Amino acid sequence: MALIKCNECGWMVSDRSTFCPNCGHKIENAVQQPSCQQPTAPPPYPPQQAFRGPYSAPSARKNPPYMWPVIIAVLAVILIVVAAVIVWVVNQKNSKAVAVEREEVEVVVDADAEAQPVEEAEAAIPVTSDNDAVVEVLYAWNDCHNERDFDRLEQIYAPMLHFYTQDVSNHKAVELFKSLLKDDWTQTIDGQPVVETLSDTEKKVSFMKRTESKGKVHYYPSYLVVKKLDGRWRVTYESDDITDENVARKAKR
Repeated sequence: MALIKCNECGWMVSDRSTFCPNCGHKIENAVQQPSCQQPTAPPPYPPQQAFRGPYSAPSARKNPPYMWPVIIAVLAVILIVVAAVIVWVVNQKNSKAVAVEREEVEVVVDADAEAQPVEEAEAAIPVTSDNDAVVEVLYAWNDCHNERDFDRLEQIYAPMLHFYTQDVSNHKAVELFKSLLKDDWTQTIDGQPVVETLSDTEKKVSFMKRTESKGKVHYYPSYLVVKKLDGRWRVTYESDDITDENVARKAKR
């Protein structure tokens, strides 16, 4: 900084002063001071994407397109399993209901079964007692089934009889049996028959009927009612306990 004289009063002033402090005259040769300028703001940075650190809040994710077929397949499998369980439960209930609704004689086929040897007896052969005669009728009835002797079986039956669930003629009873019978079916009398007297001319013989078919054995608690007609014991009623229970149950509905 240098001192210069004021042109008006001669006072020594700084060359940087604009006016003389003594007389207030304007100093013409004053050095112009640079004006203070506001610093310009730096250009803005280009916009940047927000940084997502490892612990930033996860955004909502959408299932990729290839996941939808998998989800649909899993739901379909679940529905199929549920439907199968329902069908199984319903079938179990129906099978139990059908088991108690049997109203016909079940004839089981045995491809290789051989008839058990029993003592042959004619239905009308005279014997010492009525009970023995009834038992002879039972075994003759059994032989006719195994030997397929339908003419003799028709003679053992009374002209009219109750055949399980219906009243029919002896010829009709044989035809019903033949319609159910297949090639190699056999039956035997298992155990000792029991004879019960119903009247002087009527007796009931109870026995366990054993049937065999293709290696499967079935047992039926059965009975015949035999009545003396014209001096001969003939079958007037044929059934089993299972059929009777089903008929009684159905009658109560």
